[in-house]
This record gives sequence, structure tokens and C-alpha cells, in this order.
Amino acid sequence: MHTAAKSSAVPTPSAAASSLPETFLSCYEILNPNALRWAVRLYKVRQPGGDLEHADRGAAKQVVWDLQRKHRDVCQGRGYVVDIDEETVAVPAEWNIPSDVNEGAYLVTFEKAITTDPNTPAHRSVITGILREAIKSRFKHTPSDTLGELWQDFDRFCQVPDFRSEEDYHFCRKFGAVPKVLKGNRWVIQIVITTASLDGWTFAEYFRNGRVRALTGMIEAKQVNRINRRNRPAAVRVLRTETVEGQPKHTVVELEKPNLLEGFATMSRQEQAKKAGGAIRCIPFKGQPVEVAFSDLRLVLDTQITQGDHSQTILDPADRNELASTLQDFLDGMEVGRVAVSLSETPVDAASFQHEVVAVPAVRVKSHGTTEQTIPAPRPVTEESLKGRGQQRRDALKKFGYLQGHSINPLLAWPKAFGAARAKRMAEDVNRILASAGITFHFNHFLYGDVEELRRHVQKNRHDALLAVLPEGWREPFSDDNTHEQIKQRIDVPSQCILHEHTLPEVWVSRGQADIQREEWKLARRITQRYELCLWNLFAKLGWVPFAPADPFAYNLHLGLDVGGRHNNRAMACLGYGFATPRDGLFFRAEEIAINVQKAEPIPTESLKNGLMRLFEHVHADLSEAQTKMNLEKALFFRDGMLLGDGDEWNEIDALRDVHAKLRKLGWVSDKSVWTAVEVMKNAEEWRVMRGGTSVSNPLVGQCVFPFDDENTGLVCTTGLPYLPQGTASPLKIGIVDIHGRAVREEVIRDLVWEADMCFTKPDMGMGLPWVLHVADAGALQASRAYKISGLTL
Repeated sequence: MHTAAKSSAVPTPSAAASSLPETFLSCYEILNPNALRWAVRLYKVRQPGGDLEHADRGAAKQVVWDLQRKHRDVCQGRGYVVDIDEETVAVPAEWNIPSDVNEGAYLVTFEKAITTDPNTPAHRSVITGILREAIKSRFKHTPSDTLGELWQDFDRFCQVPDFRSEEDYHFCRKFGAVPKVLKGNRWVIQIVITTASLDGWTFAEYFRNGRVRALTGMIEAKQVNRINRRNRPAAVRVLRTETVEGQPKHTVVELEKPNLLEGFATMSRQEQAKKAGGAIRCIPFKGQPVEVAFSDLRLVLDTQITQGDHSQTILDPADRNELASTLQDFLDGMEVGRVAVSLSETPVDAASFQHEVVAVPAVRVKSHGTTEQTIPAPRPVTEESLKGRGQQRRDALKKFGYLQGHSINPLLAWPKAFGAARAKRMAEDVNRILASAGITFHFNHFLYGDVEELRRHVQKNRHDALLAVLPEGWREPFSDDNTHEQIKQRIDVPSQCILHEHTLPEVWVSRGQADIQREEWKLARRITQRYELCLWNLFAKLGWVPFAPADPFAYNLHLGLDVGGRHNNRAMACLGYGFATPRDGLFFRAEEIAINVQKAEPIPTESLKNGLMRLFEHVHADLSEAQTKMNLEKALFFRDGMLLGDGDEWNEIDALRDVHAKLRKLGWVSDKSVWTAVEVMKNAEEWRVMRGGTSVSNPLVGQCVFPFDDENTGLVCTTGLPYLPQGTASPLKIGIVDIHGRAVREEVIRDLVWEADMCFTKPDMGMGLPWVLHVADAGALQASRAYKISGLTL
């Protein structure tokens, strides 16, 4: 472990380096942090008889803005209103807003005047708020030829595309800059670069072309399974483009009543075209509804609409760094209350914090007959050595099959409308793949007319694994009752689906495999790879293990927890057992945690306790049957997101501790046991870790950096080189929480990286999440869609 010096005062950053650091973070250091001192006045905004929630902090700010407008004579200059917590706001010292005044339903009271000190932790929220407002002002009021024209999307700013291009979608680079404080009281500006998507057509174009039904379908897709904090359908946001004083102005507004468009969708094409010059009421930010012409509106799109058309959203590390450098230049020297904030020319060096690279372990794979072989851990850890190790795992699976498996009775289901020839040929092809790997089970094929017929056949013949070909094509829009959804919701055995268009084309069905390989070798390879991926996914759902670490983990039990659903009311757990002795075999079990209330996040204490106890009891029963003593002395819990609490009633940490206490009474764990939880933030608060030097690339898998005040919080790169072929890798931001006993950070990080290396569905790659959390993450989503939970949810 490499360590960095500690400091409690604001350090003076060094001058810019001539080249990029070997590994760096997506932020630039403020070179004059001691200048971040501003005189401010703090006010309390309270609602008599109630407490403000986070969702109402915007209302508290608006109350103070309303007071400022009423008292302009004592509120001089352009200022700011910064929310510090649920009831505290800060304004410039020049604003002498009266105290103890009522504004609407709120009472506003002056608390105190302070001068911010960047060395005082209690002032950080005030300083970051002031910087945040200054950054927004910079984007709004400072033109940039490099960035071009921008439109605002919440607190981010997006480039305006060329609307004259005849594209289905317009992809816009979205920029943000967030003030943060890193370990050692180092003030930085984190650069955030993402992508926003706009519809290629205005509302008027849908009307002129008689395609309003397509427009309402996209609006429905934006709202499906999504609600706001007030349990109402999510707002439909659109971009309004109008001409003001001869110049285009772009603002985001919300449709007041999106369902009004449904009436137009039922009209004929000719009738729709006549309505193209119409308008619809929209709600501007903090404004009243106004009529806006159809010709001025286009949808702000979501990924479920753009789907596969996302190549332009992918940003490689070199391009991302170039844009970040442009933003650094744009923000450098910005005026913040008479202070010119100066930024470093190069991003922050990750090596200036504690950091390490976790080496992946040696792995065991199947070999000839009943034997196995060990693929050694790569030394040194390089992009090439990791890539070669992944290929060895894949080749061993294709040649020798699975390290762990069990007897199965699998079925291949084909739509009856496509005839028996294609079904028979696909069964031959997938069974040939199995035979070549030494797997003796084979698929029988069945022609189904509908899912109910398929369900009865599966049940009657006691099939326990299903590979289903879907009759729909890839161009058909998603439907809640399509064949895929029906299979997942009505058939309670592990299943894997494939589109009929992704199987062998009918013209080749009667030709031998040798002919296809000779005449269309790319097609033959593509079809084989698709079938292999389907089989690997299906067998992973059955709990089969293609490879396992040869070296022991620190924690014997790993458990993933996640919630999902429209109301976040479905919880899922996946338990993995045997990691401390992987040569004795690994065991996995996924189960939904039953919740009898609408709200599942935080997971109610009793629900979490009961769900985990049921899992442990199942494992105990299985091990007792095998005459094996259960070992729960070291358990690692991965939580997707924060371990949440709701006062004393719902607290996930307390639930885990209660489970430990109950198992202690049963004699299943001792007082010396170590139980640890890890909060896993998948988006890592938009942090990026990149490799520098002479060129910019993704980090090596296993790279870890600890740049935060809390030494148990860090950034862990589970994706990157060599597994991510395009785009910028996103690390995990993790936080370690002791449930019982004290965790060793290095052990926790190693177990996390090692398990993320266990990608059973693509053995030549790693994955972003630890395997048990990946299963729980997918399972929560599937439970929310009323899928049958069977096997491992992938």
C-alpha cells in the first residue's frame, strides 16, 4: 500500500506538471484555496408544525428569493441563495433580509453572520454552495466559442446540436463541474461529462407526418415504471426553442398534461397534419403554464427510447480528458464574490493519495475428464497478462466444460410458426457445442404456439432449464405482454431467450456446418458465439460454476442486497458461500426478501432480518445434509447504494447486527466473528480514474484510490483495461461499515475485486459488480416486473 502525507490545513498545490500524471482523477485542484473566504448571513427557514425534507429544500431557497425581491433596498447586488441543510440557507452579507418574518407558510429567522474559512469543516457546505452557484453563473453568462451554445438541464449544461441534420436523435454533450473537498483538505473542481439526448423531430413534424401515435408512445416510455417523490407519474420534459430578440433561446419545460396528445393520436393522418400549427401548455422552471407551439418543442429522451443508438454517447478516455481540459480552461479564473478562482492545469494525481492495485487470483478450471488445472495469477499485472488469463478461462470452458454443475433436463423452445426444421437444426448446433465441452446433457426441442402451451409442456416433462427462441423481431417496440415477458412471468424454471433473427438463417438450415464455415465463416462464428453466450447465461442461472479462485478469500460468506421497482418496494438478496475454501466448492442462492409495506428503501428492519435468517437457515440445512459444518465467522455484505435508515424504525445496519446477535444465540457464529458491510455506489458520484503519461486510457482493473477523508471510502476500478473495449470505465465508490468486529480494508477490497473478476456469463472478462451483487441487482429489477424468481437472477 502506497501512502500519502496527511495534512489538516489547506495545502498550497504545486505548479502544473508538463505531462499528465500516470494515474489521475477527473478533477482539477483549486490553486488558491485560502482565498475561499466570503462574508455570509445564515437564515433558518422553518415550516411551523413540520420539518422540511430534502425535496423541499428548493422551496426554502425560493422563500428567501421572494424575500430578497421584497427587500431590494437592503439586498444589494447580484447574489445567491445556498441551501446548507434541510432548513438553513446562506446569502451574501450585503443582503440584510429581515428576521422573524413570515413568507407564505414559512417562518424565516436570521441565525448568524460568518466569514467562511476553507480550513473549517463546518463551512464546507457553504463554500461548495457558493462555488456551485458561481459555476452555474459562469455557464449561463460567459460565452465560449469552444463550448458553443448551451442549454441548461437542471444543474448541467448541454451543447446545442445542429437541428438541421436529419438524425433520429440528437446527442448533446452534457457538462457539469462540482466543487469537492478531498483528503488533506484539498479543494478541487470535479469535471462531469455525460450525454443528453433530444428527439430528431419537433412535435409539429410528428403532426405533419401523421405520426402522433409514435410521439405518445415515447412519452409513455418516459413515464413507465417511474414516479416522482410525491408518488405521481414522472414529469415529461421537453426542449423549447424560441426566438428572442432575433436569437434562438433554448429552455427545458414540462408538459402540463401529456395525456392530451392521446386525443390527437387517434385522428387520421390528414387530420393530424392540419393540427401541426397548434400548441400545448407547458410549465417553465418556477413559472406558470404557457402555451407553446408544437414547432418549438422536442422531447428530451431517455435511454429506454434511444436503446441501441448510443454510439455517440460513448466517450473514450482521451476524448473525455480533452473535453475536461476545455472545461478547466473555461472555469479557470472565474470570479466568485471578488475572488478569482485559479485551477491547476493538470488533473489531480491519484498517486498523491493512498492507492494500490489488487492482483486477481489464480483460478481453477476444468480439464480432461474429472481433472482440473490451475491458471496462475498474472505476474506482473498488466493489460496483456489479464487479457491472456481471461482467454485461458474462456478456452477451458469451451473445451472442457464446467468446474461445478449438476444434472439437468433442458428444453429448447421454438415458435411453431417457424416450423420444425430450424428448431431441429438449432438443437443439433447447441448440443454439438455441449458435446465439444464434454457436457453430456442435451436439449430436446419443442414447438410452442403460445406461452401457456409452453408452460404446460415444461411442467409436464419436468424440464428445469429453458432456452426459448422468441417470435418477435428486434425492431418491434417493447411490450409488457410480449413473449419474453410472458415467459419470465409465467414459467418458473431458469430461462434464457434469444431472438429468432439471431439464430441460423433459414437458408442455411439444410446445409452442413462445414459448408457454412467454408462459405460464410463470419456467420458461422457469429452464430456459434451467440449460442455459447446463451448457454453460458442459462447455466450461470442454474448455479453452474465455470471456474473458481484457487486462492482463499478473506470472507467465507458474501451476500448482495438490492432494491428495485417503480416504488423501490422489491428487495433481493443473493448469498454466496465457500469463498474461504473455494476448492471445496462454491454455493449460491438468490431469494426475494418479502416486504409487507409499500416502501422497501430502506429495507424494513424486520423484513431484512427475516429474509436473511431464511437464507441462512437454507444454507445451514443444505450443509447439514452434506454433513458439513457451516462457517459464518467472516461475512461480507454488499449493498447496492447506501445502507439506509429511517430513524429507529427502519435501519439496515441495525437489522444486520440483529441477525448476527440471533445467530450468536444459536451458536452459529462466535463473538470473534467479523461481519462487514460495503456500500457500493455504481455511478461513483461521476468520479473517473484514468491512466495518463503520454496518452490517456482507462485504468487497469484492480486499481484502487482512497482520496476521501474517510479512510474506509474509496474508488475501486472493477472495469477498465483490458475488458472495456470502448468508452470510459466508471469505478465503484465504496464505503466499508463494521457490523461486528473490525474489518481490514485491504481484505475487503481484495474480496470485492476478486469476486467482480468472477464473470460466469463471459469468462474472458470481469464485471462491474461482485457476482452476488450483480445477481441481486438483476433480481430486484426482475421481481419488480413480476418475473418468476428461479435460480440465479441474471
